[in-house]
Amino acid sequence: MVIDYSSLTSSQTASSRGKVAQPAGSAVNGKDSGASSTTPSNAGDTVKLSSTAKALLRSEQTLNSSPDVDSERVEKLKAEIEGGTYQINSQRVAEGIMRYESLMS
Repeated sequence: MVIDYSSLTSSQTASSRGKVAQPAGSAVNGKDSGASSTTPSNAGDTVKLSSTAKALLRSEQTLNSSPDVDSERVEKLKAEIEGGTYQINSQRVAEGIMRYESLMS
């Protein structure tokens, strides 16, 4: 699931976060210092994504833009099966099973 924060305003992101931490020194012994503010200032809030997060986002966008099924390959395989020319590579099937089994253990 992708959450697009680029179209949100600063007030929308602040309200979606729930409670906002008070600045240092604004509370003493768990009590308010007397100054009350109904809207926190978000002027200094920034978010920086790591290069890994950016790469993951690009990968997800690429996957979302590609089709779930390779129609050309499906049609080719159908034609081979119907024509009786499809060959099963038992070595490749066995390797796939072993790879899957190693992931499960």
